Amino acid sequence: PTGIIPKGPALDLQAGHDRQRLAGGGGWGGGGG
Repeated sequence: PTGIIPKGPALDLQAGHDRQRLAGGGGWGGGGG
């Protein structure tokens, strides 16, 4: 949410990171790849 809209793999990484944060996990979550 920094104003930048990620696309492709970056979007998957961001989504994975958000899922990890919601799950209480640390670090970056795995993307769709």
